[in-house]
Amino acid sequence: MAPLGPMPPNPVGWRECAVDTVFEFLALGFIVMRLWSRRLKKTPLDLSDVLVIAAWVCADKAFETALMEGIACCSGRFDYNLHRFV
Repeated sequence: MAPLGPMPPNPVGWRECAVDTVFEFLALGFIVMRLWSRRLKKTPLDLSDVLVIAAWVCADKAFETALMEGIACCSGRFDYNLHRFV
């Protein structure tokens, strides 16, 4: 099978990167407000708070990976064969 070569630039993908970034910061804002309200009420952190933070960290890592791949695809620097930045 012949190599496919680099992907062509995808300017529409920048919108997806922008939307993902906005929702990532919204999620972080809601987590901060949740922890702030716990502090104002002087209640200790519950297991649900720890799980929400852990879920956000996992989702953040997946977001970063998708964002880097999206930026690479939008700029045309992603290679089908190597699956890395060229």
